Amino acid sequence: MWAFIGSDKFHGGEKNMRSKFLLKLFSGLMGKSDWTFIYESTDAWEVELIRSALINSNIHATVRSDKYVINSDGKKKRSYVVLTPQSKLDEAQLVLENALTVLSNKDKFMQQQEELESQIEKGKLIDEIQGKPEPIPIGEPTLLAEKQNVGKIFYYKENDVYEIRLEFDFYKQSHFMDYEDWDEFTNFSAQRQEFFILLKEKYPKLAFLLKENKKRPDFLKLIEYSYGKSQPPN
Repeated sequence: MWAFIGSDKFHGGEKNMRSKFLLKLFSGLMGKSDWTFIYESTDAWEVELIRSALINSNIHATVRSDKYVINSDGKKKRSYVVLTPQSKLDEAQLVLENALTVLSNKDKFMQQQEELESQIEKGKLIDEIQGKPEPIPIGEPTLLAEKQNVGKIFYYKENDVYEIRLEFDFYKQSHFMDYEDWDEFTNFSAQRQEFFILLKEKYPKLAFLLKENKKRPDFLKLIEYSYGKSQPPN
């Protein structure tokens, strides 16, 4: 037994293990040298949202915090930095721009939501849709996705229009989007927090009722079905 432990076979295995460890360590250090700065903030939630947006777009991202800064109130706060691979910097910048657009309007969206909730509590249910008028579909629709007791999604090829036909007990209505709006809608659906901020901007009544009835996951699942991220049950 002792002879076996002292044998060349054992030492060879030990050397292989050490080599693999050093290779892994070296690769990790090389990988770290490729990280480049893309965003910095003292808001941990904001930084995590941006990191999630990058990861959901298949871009590696990490957050580091190694310093403190003094804010306008004279208080010391931890600063967070988002890093991404140098080779993915251009792609990451595009994702960052979209995320910052949502974040820059966050306070406005939240205020609109509070006003909407107040109006609903007073019995004034709002049906108006925010933003540009919805397109009018042309031709026969193709069914893209459906979820029982939630709704269906159709595509009108003739003029490139998408329809979300909702069938909730509390909300039975259709919404139509052109390709550009639909592309934005589905892109944001991969980032849950950003998606529901966008929903509050475009369809405040729907956003409020989904939250009130705890149907946000069901609605999100219907959207995901339409582009194959997940499949509806048989």
